[in-house]
Amino acid sequence: MFGLQGQSCTMDKQSLTLLTACSMIYRDFGDGSVWPASHAKNLADQPLNVAALHNCSAALPTNIGLTTMAVVSPRSPDASTGLGVMGPGRPELISREGFRFMKTDSFKGRDFLTTGDFGREEIETIIDVALDLKRRFAIREPHRLLPDMTLFMIFYGMSLRTRNSFEAGMTQLGGHAHFLSPGEIYTPALDDTVREYRTESVADVARVLSRMGHGIAIRCFGQAVNWVYGAGQEVLEGFAKWADIPVINMETDISHPCQGMADILTMKEKLGQLDGKKFVMSWAYSPRSQKPLSVAHSALLVTSLMGMNVTVAYPEGFDLDTNVMEKIRANAEMYGRSVEIVHDMKEAVRGADVVYAKNWTCRHFFPPETSAPQPEEAQKLFEANRHWICDEQVMGLAKSTAFYMHCLPADRNFEVTSEVMDGPQSAVFDQAENRLHAQKAIMALTMG
Repeated sequence: MFGLQGQSCTMDKQSLTLLTACSMIYRDFGDGSVWPASHAKNLADQPLNVAALHNCSAALPTNIGLTTMAVVSPRSPDASTGLGVMGPGRPELISREGFRFMKTDSFKGRDFLTTGDFGREEIETIIDVALDLKRRFAIREPHRLLPDMTLFMIFYGMSLRTRNSFEAGMTQLGGHAHFLSPGEIYTPALDDTVREYRTESVADVARVLSRMGHGIAIRCFGQAVNWVYGAGQEVLEGFAKWADIPVINMETDISHPCQGMADILTMKEKLGQLDGKKFVMSWAYSPRSQKPLSVAHSALLVTSLMGMNVTVAYPEGFDLDTNVMEKIRANAEMYGRSVEIVHDMKEAVRGADVVYAKNWTCRHFFPPETSAPQPEEAQKLFEANRHWICDEQVMGLAKSTAFYMHCLPADRNFEVTSEVMDGPQSAVFDQAENRLHAQKAIMALTMG
């Protein structure tokens, strides 16, 4: 058993549970007794048996604040002995990778514009909180962490998963999400694109909404910014500059960090240990030539940060943003991992643990590289690569345990065959569900 402030929950009798809350550590000694750290021997010098944690999970007391919570995850850092030793200094989490610390002091009031703004400890914290909120949702345990709070959502484009997961998430957290359509309000615009009686300065909108609610979430790319690559991200950064409340990126032309967090959450659930696993992000054909690069960027940023070996596959001409790729390579170098670029899908997926095949545009046919959008020219390059499709033959080249990912909506039988989408190796609907849990974690940590 472990207990805190009058609440308790049961775990396997021989398991170990560490909690840090209000500067107190509780230890299960295996005989049912629970001792505060002040009454226990020096924990830093004692071997801790965590073997029994391998297949169990702990329910968390509902009254532990997110900014003070740390809990041991159900894995042993040493599979051969089942033992781990707590080092000196601050309490840490036990993860599949070993001991680590749940970083919780750097989120409140912070914008969530790209996963590249966050370190590995912070990404791991979001994953841990998302998993806890997912568990609570599954057992219908109330978790009103944002009671009576308001999230303003501004969509410059269509949405199914993003809008519904944010709206449902805010309701489940005890708040409310306002849907603001740019066509029904004065459309927020940067100063150099403001038009009288049709738009309103981003600086003004951000400051007004900051007085009325607790968070602003925005999706902006494509036609809303005249297909200028990077302009959508500039709109988000403009809101972040002027708002006094967190600004959350619901997708721009460069970044889709909420999708990236749902992706890495799904991989963590299915693979456990991510370090050293092979992640493949591959371009795939679509009849539409204007899909943003954002999903590929965010997935590669977060997987490289989590220590995965990443392979990027695409036909000549579909290269990703140079600045983003530099960050991805820096992540890989930090953790001693690899970044490989190939121009053959089948070659790329050999031995893969995860195959993420989806379409993105050729940015060289759009501003600022061109004076005006050239979708017809881009489409010619697309049509020359119709054979880039993820089918059962392609998946057969990956590991037998590999799974297929896609952010959805997918162009069935263009990007991926229905046999793969609906088959046993598909994780796409797990991904879609995890949008809800990942975004709830982001909102709870930044808006709480």
